Amino acid sequence: MKIILIAYACEPGKGSEPRLGWLWVKHLSRKHRVYVITRVSNKYAIEKELSNNPIPNLNFLYFDLPKPLLFWKRGRIGVQIYHYLWQIGIFIKFGYLIKRRNFDIVHHVTFGHNWQPVFLSLVAKNFIWGPIGSEDTPKIILKQLPFKYKIKEYLRELGRFILLNLDPFVQLTARKAKVILDSSSRWTKKYYHKDIQAKIIKFPQNGIDPEELPLTPKEILEKKDYKTFNIVFVGEFVPWKGILFVVDTIKKFAEFAGDDWKAILVGYGPELENVKRELYYLGKKVALTGKININEVWNILINGNVFLYPSFHHGQATVLMHALACGLPVICIEGDATAETITSDCGIVVKLGDKEEIVRGLTEALLTLYKDRELLKKLSKNAQELVFREYSWEKKVDFVTKIYYNLLNNIEK
Repeated sequence: MKIILIAYACEPGKGSEPRLGWLWVKHLSRKHRVYVITRVSNKYAIEKELSNNPIPNLNFLYFDLPKPLLFWKRGRIGVQIYHYLWQIGIFIKFGYLIKRRNFDIVHHVTFGHNWQPVFLSLVAKNFIWGPIGSEDTPKIILKQLPFKYKIKEYLRELGRFILLNLDPFVQLTARKAKVILDSSSRWTKKYYHKDIQAKIIKFPQNGIDPEELPLTPKEILEKKDYKTFNIVFVGEFVPWKGILFVVDTIKKFAEFAGDDWKAILVGYGPELENVKRELYYLGKKVALTGKININEVWNILINGNVFLYPSFHHGQATVLMHALACGLPVICIEGDATAETITSDCGIVVKLGDKEEIVRGLTEALLTLYKDRELLKKLSKNAQELVFREYSWEKKVDFVTKIYYNLLNNIEK
C-alpha cells in the first residue's frame, strides 16, 4: 500500500512530538510503502539515522517556509501559527503530486490538534486525521490557577473556539476525513455535527516501542530497589503539567513520611524558581535536575518507584509511556488522557476538587504506596504489563492498517 504521512514533527532520538512522528514512520514502513512530508530542519537527523539503520519502503519529502517567515516560530502561539502556514505551504508544493500519483492513503499523524486544518485533505482520495484531540482544563481547577495562568487558559480557550467555529477549513478537514482518530479523554465529539461524529474512532495518542528501552522489561523490574521510596516527576514546570500540585503534595507528604524517601523532579520552565523556593527547606530530599538528556531520564525512571504526574489538560505524554514501561505506578488526577490511561491495578487516580482536596488525595495516594511496599511492587509489575499489552506500537500499527484496508475495500466495492 502506498501511503503519505504528514509529520511536521519527525526526528529520531528526540522525545515528545518528534519521537511520535519518527515512530509512526518507522513502524508503518515495515508494512507499507511510506512517503513522509516533514520539515527540512529534521533532514540531518533523519538521514544520519537512515545511513546507520536503513529502512526499506521509506521516502522523505522535505519542506519549510521561507526563512523570513521563521520569525513566527517563537513561543507556543508562534509555533502554532508557523504550523498553520506550513500546512498551506505543503498543500501548494505537494498537492498536485498527491492527486496525480494517486496515493492510497494520506494520513496526518503529528501536531494533532482538532482546531487546526490539514489542507492536503482537500486533494486526498482517502484522508485519515489523527490521532487528534484537545483537552479542556476542568473548571474547578481553572478557578484556582494563579491569575497570569488563568488568563493564559482563557486565551487558549478563546483561540480554540475561534478556530473550531470560525475557520471553515477546520470543519472542511473533518468533513474530508474518511476516519478521525480521537485521542482526547472525552471532548472531541461535541465540536462536530452528527455526520462527522460517526467517523470518529477512539485511538490512543501514544505508545511504547520496546526498542526504545535501555534494558529489557524484565531487567528493569529486577533492578528495582524498594528500600528507598523514590518519587519521580518529569515534565515542563508549568501549571497544566501539574507542577504546582507536585510541590504542595511533596511538602505535605514530607510531614508524614520517614527518612527513606526522595523526590526527583526533572524539567525546567517558568515555575522553576518558585519550585526551588518552596522546596528548599527539604534539602537533599528533593533533587531538581533541570534539563537533562534522554539517557539520564531513563536512568531516573528505572530507579524510581512511583510517578507523580497530576497534569490536567494533557494528551497521552511520551514520558507517561516511559514511566509505565519502567514499572512506575502512576499517581494522577481526573481530567485528561493521563487519567484515562491509568487503571486501578497500576496506579491511583485522584478525584477532582479544590486545591486542598486534590493535594490531600495525592498525598494519601503517595502514603498508601510508601507504607505498603508489597502493593507498590504489585502495581509496578502491573504498570509494565499494561503498557506493553495495550499501548505497543505494533498493536497501534495493526489497528491503523485494518482501517487502511477497510477504506480501500469500500472503494473497490
